[in-house]
Amino acid sequence: MPRPLVFGNGSLLIQIDRRHRIRDLFFPHVGQFNHLAGHSVRMGVWREGRFSWCDSDEWEISQAYEPQSTIGRSRLKCEALQVELELAEFIDEHQPIFSRLITVHNHGDEAEIRLFFAHDLRLEESDIGDTALYHPSGSVIHYKRHTALLFRGIWGDAKIHAYQCATRNGPWPESDAEDGVLSMNPIEQGSVASVFSLRARVECQGQSAAEYIIAAGVGTQEVLDLASVVLTPRPWQPHFKEGGDWSDLSARGLMTVMSQINANGAILAGNDSDILETARATYSYLWQRDGALVASVLDAAGTHAVTQKFFQLCSELLPSDPPMFFHKYGPDGALGASWHPYVWEGQPIVPFQEDSTALVVWALGEHLKHGGDRADIARWYDRMVGSVCNFMATYVDERGLPRPSWDLWEERRGVHAYTAATVIAGLRAGADLAVELGKKDGEAWLDTAEQMTIAVRQHLWNAERKCFWRMEGDATVDAATLAFGALGILPPDDPMVVENANTIEQVLSVRGGLARYENDYYFRQRDGYAGNPWVITTMWLAQTRIRQGERQAAESALQWVRDHQETTGILAEQYHPDTGQPLSVSPLTWSHAEVVRTIQMLEGLVETT
Repeated sequence: MPRPLVFGNGSLLIQIDRRHRIRDLFFPHVGQFNHLAGHSVRMGVWREGRFSWCDSDEWEISQAYEPQSTIGRSRLKCEALQVELELAEFIDEHQPIFSRLITVHNHGDEAEIRLFFAHDLRLEESDIGDTALYHPSGSVIHYKRHTALLFRGIWGDAKIHAYQCATRNGPWPESDAEDGVLSMNPIEQGSVASVFSLRARVECQGQSAAEYIIAAGVGTQEVLDLASVVLTPRPWQPHFKEGGDWSDLSARGLMTVMSQINANGAILAGNDSDILETARATYSYLWQRDGALVASVLDAAGTHAVTQKFFQLCSELLPSDPPMFFHKYGPDGALGASWHPYVWEGQPIVPFQEDSTALVVWALGEHLKHGGDRADIARWYDRMVGSVCNFMATYVDERGLPRPSWDLWEERRGVHAYTAATVIAGLRAGADLAVELGKKDGEAWLDTAEQMTIAVRQHLWNAERKCFWRMEGDATVDAATLAFGALGILPPDDPMVVENANTIEQVLSVRGGLARYENDYYFRQRDGYAGNPWVITTMWLAQTRIRQGERQAAESALQWVRDHQETTGILAEQYHPDTGQPLSVSPLTWSHAEVVRTIQMLEGLVETT
């Protein structure tokens, strides 16, 4: 289920689903650990003997953000209870505290109303060794080792009315709540959960204000101290450069991207835990490819402080032999889970994705163009650019093409058109950086890039299908080859760029969007389409059309995005070709970044010639 509301500040990330359950709660890193591990924090209401969980079908739910803001504004209404909840939700910009301000509207006679909050946690993604306790300060705290989460509520002047801490092998705390009365067990250890309630009398057709907060820290005393902080909701928005007629998509996209970035600069691909239903792994990793493309968008928007951390992290993570990034990395920089082997066709290999590394160098060139600090860039040049470009310039075959590595879709090892495009981009950027910094390395890199461009024309063009080979010997039409036009590797009016884009549009178009490639298997819904439409591929074609002067085609693609986003502006990775429902993770950081890049190109914030 999508996460229409996401709130993050670099250390605490909270994501809320369409039924207004908190489904992802990450701390101390964005992307690590998810202390819900597929479960939820729920809210319920009791009124004069009748109870209803707010995620049930009895409730009508509307969710939104304040315009140009990170404050969520939602309404939950239950006719059966004659109760409506108006919510304002936000995370503090600097501290790991989430606040939910609740205005309770009573649409019936004067009545006692109770609010319930249930916490089904797995601290550090395990239910072993947790403790749940009621604290006399008026809080419920869950803790394990160096993780503590505090939950506190207040309604008017009254703190928690009742509570229950229980193990999962006894009466479930959520079911204990449904009669409106809690058993008041103050502490349990092991596999535990908790629930507490607030209560107040609300006059006929009246309203009353309550607050619920979550504080995260490394110990019980730290979260108790945090809970004493008085928070005021304030519309927070970094000073992004404007997006013109598409400013709603641009601002929401940038704010969503920012919520998915860890404090150390790790740009996470996506943090929707529902992906665990189809694979026992998540998208909560830094892929340098995604991160580099996202960083270039942030630099064009003027947020250099974030991208500086990204490049610094990359420089620290870069291996030395060869200087190529591995598949992916955790939010803390640890090597991520992978399916790329160290043996291929009986021979030992190092399983890297050359495009991921090449794009970091390309993005560093964009960082300089958009005003990045030259002293930082010089340091990263010495640590990263020189070794990477020297390797890429020599890791070529006798024709001048990149030697085999894994493709951007992480499915095939071979000689890929997309890899060639990104290596050309990386070598050109490295050469430009060398000139800017007064280095002498760039001439050889530029020569390799130009020789590779010639080799691409000679060996990776499929004249029969009028498109680039996806991989040498593989004629599958693949949207990734749009990189030659979208990234400006070849001139926009180059016949190969024009014909490639036309073939891709003809073969991969799906109801206004664009599939990844022919017969894409990933989350495939049915035959009859090349695959599901993806946001990133749809935007790559739009970016190519912008470079070709076809603004209307790009605006149509952006309207397709607007038609498919959540009411809050959140975007998924891909969409059902018939129903338009989101598929795979939502939000996907890369989706938002490519939408913003397209808008930046339309508005002249990114060079398109």
